[in-house]
Amino acid sequence: MVEAISHSGVWASSAIFVEEDDSQGGADHVDGHRQPVYVISPYTVGPQAPGQGKAIHTTYTAENMNRTIENILGMQPLTQFDLVASPMFDAFQNTPDLTPYEHLPAVTPLDQGPGLQGGQLVYTPMQKAWLQATAEVMKGKYDKSDAVDPNFLNHAIWYSVTNWTQPYPGESKVMMPGRFLRAARKYAGDDDD
Repeated sequence: MVEAISHSGVWASSAIFVEEDDSQGGADHVDGHRQPVYVISPYTVGPQAPGQGKAIHTTYTAENMNRTIENILGMQPLTQFDLVASPMFDAFQNTPDLTPYEHLPAVTPLDQGPGLQGGQLVYTPMQKAWLQATAEVMKGKYDKSDAVDPNFLNHAIWYSVTNWTQPYPGESKVMMPGRFLRAARKYAGDDDD
């Protein structure tokens, strides 16, 4: 889509904002609350080479992005939250770079890579146990806030983003879900003990 827009007549007046819908589903090596945002425009700052952008490390929220879009469109702020948010000024420059975007084809086929053998996911016994425990704990609770034991979820997320190889902070080893599953059942009132 970006490539098509960058080759069109509207590219010189375009700004495309892309944000992740739910950062909790993609915790990274720094913090589970961070989420990537891409601002794609001829006016985004400083390509070191044609077609390359620059990483901005300023802390922004969704309201900063809303305020930036409102400024670009000449709109008044819609809420008090975007009224007091600063636009993302450091992401833009005054002189456009009208170089069109050219995508790079994927170098790894989507049916190959970590955890895949012949296009099929292969799980270790640890991964299988946690995936099964998570399915049990989450069943029927995806739309209910605070319905699941936070300690269980914290462990499940930590293990999944560290590929089940790093002990949870403060613990000495990666653990099977047994005791966490019992605590999660108790938390939900599903345990008969």
